[in-house]
This record gives sequence, C-alpha cells and structure tokens, in this order.
Amino acid sequence: MKSIIPFFLFLPISLMAQKNALNFDGVNDYVNLNSVAPTLANKTNFSVEFWMQAMTQKQEYAVLFSINGEHSSGDINKLIIRISGSEEGIYNTITVNAPYYGDQKIIGSTNVLNNRCHHVAYTYNNGVHTLYVDGILEGTMTKTIHLYASDRYNLGQEFDVEGTSQFYTGMIDDVRIWNKIRTQNEIENDRFFELNGNENDLLAYYNFNQGVAGGNNKSITTLNNLVNTSQKGTLIGFDLSSTTSNFTSANCVFETLAVKKEIPLFNFTLFPNPTQNFIEVSGINEKCTATVFDVNGRLIFTKTINNSDKRINVESLNNGVYLLQIETESNQVKTRKFIVNK
Repeated sequence: MKSIIPFFLFLPISLMAQKNALNFDGVNDYVNLNSVAPTLANKTNFSVEFWMQAMTQKQEYAVLFSINGEHSSGDINKLIIRISGSEEGIYNTITVNAPYYGDQKIIGSTNVLNNRCHHVAYTYNNGVHTLYVDGILEGTMTKTIHLYASDRYNLGQEFDVEGTSQFYTGMIDDVRIWNKIRTQNEIENDRFFELNGNENDLLAYYNFNQGVAGGNNKSITTLNNLVNTSQKGTLIGFDLSSTTSNFTSANCVFETLAVKKEIPLFNFTLFPNPTQNFIEVSGINEKCTATVFDVNGRLIFTKTINNSDKRINVESLNNGVYLLQIETESNQVKTRKFIVNK
C-alpha cells in the first residue's frame, strides 16, 4: 500500500471578497489592545505581524503598534513600531525603537509611504529585536524589555505618560501576535494568507472582517480577536460612518485559509525564475487555472494550463515581483512567487 503524504489544503479561496481593513484618520483614531497584556506578560519570545497602507501622515513619528508601561509608572515606552522621522533623518520607512532606559533603534530602508500595501513583521527573542518589511530583513538590535499584565497595547498611537500621541494615518489589517519567533521563511510564505485563529502558537488574531466597508458601523465598538473572544480590541475615536475613520475594503490580504482537508500532496515549480518573457509550470498532471497577481493581491490575468501546455507568457509584465496561483480541477490550490527581470 502506498503511503500518502498529507497536504493541508485550505479552501475555498476567496479573492478580495468581503475582506475589510480599518482606516485610521491620523487625528484621534486608535485601537486599545490592553486585553492581550496578561497573555503576553513575562514572555521573552513573541512576534507581531500586520499589513499597512499608509497615507500622508498628519503627525511625525506616527505609531503603528506600541507597548507602553502603565501610566502610574511614568513615560515608559517599551516598544514602538512607527514611521521614521527627523530623528532618523528619513521620513518614509519603519523604525522600531525601545526608548525606555536607552533609545536603541532599528531604522528600516523600505519606503512605506508610497500608497502601497506593505507587510510588517517584528520578532523579540530574549532581548534581540528583528524587523522585516515585505518579508525582507530590515535590521536587528539588542535590548531587553520586560512585559507585564498592566502594560498598555495600542494600534495607531502611543502614550506619552497619560496622553495619546503620534496618531497614524492610513490602513491597518490582519494583526497577528504569536507566542514564538516567526522565521523569515514563515513570514514570507504566510503573509498573503489570512488565518483561521486556531493555528499553533497564535496568541491573538484580528482580521478586521467586520461591518460594512464605508458604511454605518457606529454600533461596532470592539475589534474581534479570533483566538480569544474575551480579548477583543476597543475602537476609540473612529467615526465609523464614512470612507475614512471606518472599516474599509481590504487591499492587501487576498487569500483566505478556511477548511483544512487532508489530501495527497500537490506541488509545482516555476522556471525560469527570475524570467524575462515566460514561465513554465512543472509538476502538474491535470487541467489547472493559473492566475497571476501583483504583490498587492491585484489580479492581472488568468489562463488555463494543462499537461501539454504549461507555458505562461509574461512578457507584458513590468519588472517586479508577482504571485502565481495554481488551482486544479480537484480544487487544490498553491501559490508561488516569481520575478520578472528584463
């Protein structure tokens, strides 16, 4: 009897369908995530990931994610993930800093103020901080931080003692907090896929798929946590009735990982990669639908391929990184990255 290697297929795939994000107006919008503080208390290894699409910032050093100490203990900024500013001499990248008792920083190099989607991932490993943007390592620093159940967690701003500050303007989506050090390979491979909420080592997951994009959502006061329903975020300052300061259509995360089903392994490879004019798919033995997306999840074109016609013409594409999704007639789906470099 042949052994069957299990492959966990995630289906159905739903491209950009009823997927929401949250728009922050840069004035007074933020999400209070204090409910996760007890879960992260005393952790020495954890990871944070999210998607962002920034607009022109209204405030310098706009904050995406922050951990502050309790207000009674003073101005304790334990961890700040923010847009760079005049202190760094650059205004359009991500900076990670831990200002309390010494201001060590990671200053990124990727322009995130270009109105495009960017994935940000941060890991903390016993004093070593690491930043990735779009799956690429941006830098590391060493500084020990201590987390307590009384700490204050926020999206979209940080506290200076008791006052809010550095409000962010733009979209945030798909926030994940892990009880592990996510590897660069895990970050790169999983960033385009939404989760179920029951993945191993996942402490908190906010997919923002609530309300009606751009509609009247004033009755919504919390942000759902798919891992622990008792640890929701609290929406503060949002108008929740227009195209800004509200839930909006997501532009970044484009595939949904839904029901897991154990089936024989499906895999394929692409060559040449990088390419100039075409890519050829190897490893398929049935009729398939091949769909090409750009890195922001926007569909470019679709083609049917089969065992005798596996070549896909990409000569019309500009230089850059793209994603090829292959779906078989038996509903197996896999996605691979390819590069056009003419």
